[in-house]
Order: sequence, then C-alpha cells, then structure tokens
Amino acid sequence: MKVIKYLLLFFIFILFGLHVIQQRFHVFHQESLIGVADSTKRPALTKGSYYHRKFQPVFQKYVEEKMGFRPHLLNFGTSLITLSSITQKLPA
Repeated sequence: MKVIKYLLLFFIFILFGLHVIQQRFHVFHQESLIGVADSTKRPALTKGSYYHRKFQPVFQKYVEEKMGFRPHLLNFGTSLITLSSITQKLPA
C-alpha cells in the first residue's frame, strides 16, 4: 500500500513539475504559435520597481508567456472549442 502511495505522489510531482522542466530545458519540441504575439522581456528587479510595485505584474506576465507547454495547451483548447461548436450545429 505504501508503494502505491509513493508512486502516486511521485506521479503528481512529475505532473506538476513537468511544465517547469519544459520551460527550463525544452525537453519536448514545440512549434511557435501563429499570429501576433507580444513577447515580454524578463524584467529587472530594482529598488524602484520593487517599492513602486511595478515588478510583480510584469514578471507575472513574463512567467505566463514563458510557461512550458503553452502552445500545446492553447492549440488543444482551440481545437476543443472548434469541435464543440461543430457538434452543436449538427442535426440531432
């Protein structure tokens, strides 16, 4: 029973940590998204940006853009939306 618990815990850690590994080491090939994309540069942490609360929103946007598997997840979501809209238009 303990072995199953540890294997499940290990699987959960891998599942949650996989996007961090992908972001850092690019283990899986990803094609870039097609269309207009504004890329955010990594913000510099300075005293001024920290005290005036300008660093956190820019850094949060940077992390969201650079998250691993983002193109895959966006393409998958788009295909699901397209599939659901097609199936809703079919006659019953």
